[in-house]
Amino acid sequence: MTLQKSDHQKSDPIVIWIAALFVVLGIFLRTVYVTDMEYKDDERMMVQAVQNYRTGQTGLESIGFHSGVGLRHPSFSVQIFQIAGKAFNLDTPTAVCRFVMVSNAVALVLLFLFALFRVESHWREAWLWGVGLLAVNPVALQLHRKIWAPSLLPICCALLLWISWTRKPKTLTFVLAGVLLSLMSQIHLSGFFFTAAIGFAALIYYPNQVSKNIKGVLLFFFSFLAAFFFSRDWVFYLFQNSQHEIYARPWKELFIPRTLFFWITEPFGFHIGSAVGSQSFFAANAKFFAYPQVGGISTYGVAVSYLVLLVLGLCFLGALYRGFFTKKQLFSRFFDRPQDPSSFFLRSVPLSLAILYEMSVSRIVRHYLLIVTPLMQVSVAAMVLHFQRNRARSVLFLMLFFQLILSASFLQFIHLNGGATEGDYGVSYLVQLEKASTRELK
Repeated sequence: MTLQKSDHQKSDPIVIWIAALFVVLGIFLRTVYVTDMEYKDDERMMVQAVQNYRTGQTGLESIGFHSGVGLRHPSFSVQIFQIAGKAFNLDTPTAVCRFVMVSNAVALVLLFLFALFRVESHWREAWLWGVGLLAVNPVALQLHRKIWAPSLLPICCALLLWISWTRKPKTLTFVLAGVLLSLMSQIHLSGFFFTAAIGFAALIYYPNQVSKNIKGVLLFFFSFLAAFFFSRDWVFYLFQNSQHEIYARPWKELFIPRTLFFWITEPFGFHIGSAVGSQSFFAANAKFFAYPQVGGISTYGVAVSYLVLLVLGLCFLGALYRGFFTKKQLFSRFFDRPQDPSSFFLRSVPLSLAILYEMSVSRIVRHYLLIVTPLMQVSVAAMVLHFQRNRARSVLFLMLFFQLILSASFLQFIHLNGGATEGDYGVSYLVQLEKASTRELK
């Protein structure tokens, strides 16, 4: 038994049906109540750029919007919405949002099929549980319903997995992977970190294969650069602003491994609080705890769900501690050379990405990890299956069930309250539309 592999060598049909059920529920949650979408300055600017290009008032944007680190995003981060707007005639804000929602619904289907047909048999169950967890995760749900460039990364991740999942990559694999990773980097700057993490992990764990396949490496490199045609103006902007001040993270966060923190906690359903309230966990969730409402009566299902997920998370951390630190041989195996693509993507690449993120001066925020969809959930599912063994499936089903309650409650909270004015979510688009209509009537 190795650290990475699931104890269940052949997927039980019940696991497949459970994963399929929660994927269907996840698709429903992503596509319902489209008028309740977030609609603040970022979304408004994106919609305006789409409409300007769709109606012929302007061409494709030559540069993206400002990022959280101070630099502007590559051009393609806006162009991809503009191209989709013209191709699918996205003539309203809700149409643009629906495009994002549908793309993420398709991503879930692709990931489910990938887990079912492409993943190694001894990894299949972990992937199926992981995709199910992604489908009903409340933070993923919020980000998958948002008119935002990073919200288009999940479908890119799904396509990348389908393209690159092979022990012996062919010429076309290097070209397509180079182009896709380049476009992902142009959609959001986290793509550069992800690309670097893949390259770093490959050099560390497969130096001989890399040196023997220089042709493939060069093809990947040139394909990556060639795809920057879309963001060529951004490249010039980057050189002209090479001395631009980067917004560094607070010094206190230098001692907190935020990548690891998000990686372990989010698959258990945490971190939705800032969307509905203030940054303090209890203050943020005070009203949210009472949901869902049934017939106008508060059930406090969210409070119960958080409590159960907290207990499950603490038990998981205990099992993780016993597995890693009381068995030194097991801990050392974590750094062994990966023997299959799943080991590489679930262990080596995330480890490299965490190192690169933590070495950077920029603040690590949650949406930076959309670039690794669905690796967080799958890796946690794999560790639950390995370390909690006999009760693993019960734990994973409870994680799915109570995160489904959180996600459904989140949508109900937004729908009944017209958004979340005390949190990052703000006033929903529907309420803004109704207020604008009322002003016009007056």
